[in-house]
Amino acid sequence: VPGRCPDLFKEIGPGGCCYHFSEEIIGWSEARNRCHEFGELYGMTIHLLELGTNTTCCNDLEVMDAIASHGHNIWLGASDISEEGKWMWQHSSEPLSLSSTLWERDCPNGGTGQNCLIAWVLLENNRRAYLADEPCTNHEYHYVCQIFN
Repeated sequence: VPGRCPDLFKEIGPGGCCYHFSEEIIGWSEARNRCHEFGELYGMTIHLLELGTNTTCCNDLEVMDAIASHGHNIWLGASDISEEGKWMWQHSSEPLSLSSTLWERDCPNGGTGQNCLIAWVLLENNRRAYLADEPCTNHEYHYVCQIFN
């Protein structure tokens, strides 16, 4: 939705997508549900943020910089719940490459115990955000919803 984001969403990049950066801290499944609720509220397709897919409409690094500027870890819309080691974006069903340069060094590393994706923000090193795997339950973070239509 270039140039026109609904309330609570902001545009990133020229002609970019609209994103909602949450203030609340919740679990991964709850975060997915919150994005769906936004979709119902606005009559749009809204899911947890995806990177590097055909549905992405702005530069991944711009989005990761925006996440880093918020200064806290954030749930994203990929997991390897269905098949260990095969990371898939939940909305587009596209794979997340294990060779992506966005992964934190030595990640993913959690095996069957860490099946959900976060943007992990390192406060040192000029505040950069990287992809990392985390347990889907018993961990709570902020989240980012993305409008896909």
